[in-house]
Amino acid sequence: MARGEPGQGLGAGDRWRKFEEAKLDELLAPGESRTAFLLRFTLSHPHCHTTIVGTMKPEHLAENVRIAQVGALPADVYEEAKRRLDAVGESPEA
Repeated sequence: MARGEPGQGLGAGDRWRKFEEAKLDELLAPGESRTAFLLRFTLSHPHCHTTIVGTMKPEHLAENVRIAQVGALPADVYEEAKRRLDAVGESPEA
C-alpha cells in the first residue's frame, strides 16, 4: 500500500478538470463512480496489459478489485470517451 497523503502531488488541484470538460459524467453507468469509470477505461485500452493502481486503504483496494472484475467498458462507451477526451486535448495513445 502507498505511503503519503491523498491529494498531494501532480494534478492534485484540478484532477477532474479534463473529466468535466469532456463531459464524461454522461457516460457513467448507473451508480458508477468517476474512479470506477477511469479504472475501467484504462482496462479497456487495447494495448494496456497491466494497470497499477495506488491506494492507501484496504477498502479501496477491495473496491478496485471489484471494479476490475466488472471488466472493460463497452466498446462504444470507450470509443466515445476517447473521442471526448481528444476534443479537450487529453488523448490516450493508440
